Amino acid sequence: MKKTILAIFVAATAVAALPVLAAGNKANVVIHGVVSDDSNSCDVTPGGATTNNTVILDDIRADSLEALAVNTPAMSFTKEVVYKVSDCKSGGKDFTGNLNVSISGVTPSDMTNVLTNQIASGAAGNAAVTLLENDNSRINFDGSHSKTIAYTPGTPTFMRYKATYVKTAEKVTPGNVKGTAVMTISY
Repeated sequence: MKKTILAIFVAATAVAALPVLAAGNKANVVIHGVVSDDSNSCDVTPGGATTNNTVILDDIRADSLEALAVNTPAMSFTKEVVYKVSDCKSGGKDFTGNLNVSISGVTPSDMTNVLTNQIASGAAGNAAVTLLENDNSRINFDGSHSKTIAYTPGTPTFMRYKATYVKTAEKVTPGNVKGTAVMTISY
C-alpha cells in the first residue's frame, strides 16, 4: 500500500502573483485529484500551517537571510507542517504496524537537504526552502530520507515537520521562492 503526498513550500509573496488570461481570453486550468482504494489506503489530513498541501512562509528580508551561513535554516521563520494519518486499511481490514515515510524532491546538486527554487520569473537569488524533522534535524531530498512511524487503528498518527528558508550562496537578492517535496507513506 502506498500513499503519496505532494507538499509545496512557498514564500508569501509567491502566491500574490495571480494568473492572467492569455491573448484571446483563454486560460488553462489544471485540476489534480486522487481516487484512492479505500481497502488499501490511509486518510491523510494536513494540519499546522499546511493548507491544501501548501505552506506559506512569512516574508523574510534578504539581509536577514544573508546574515545566515550558507545552507543554514532560518529557524525563526519556521512553519509547522503536520499530517494526521488515520483509518489505514490493508486488504479491507484495519492495518496495525509500521508506516514507512520517505521524502524526496528536486535539489541543487551540491545541497541534497535544500529544495531547488522552482520560481521561473522573479525568483529570489541564492535563496530556497527546506524541510526539517520536528527535532530540527535536516531532511535529505535525494530519496535516502525515510523514517518509521508506529500506527495503531483508532489512534491517529501525526507526521510533524518544519518548513523554512535557507541561503544557498552569498548575496541573497529579493524575490519569490518555492520548493516541492513528495512524501510517500508505505506499509
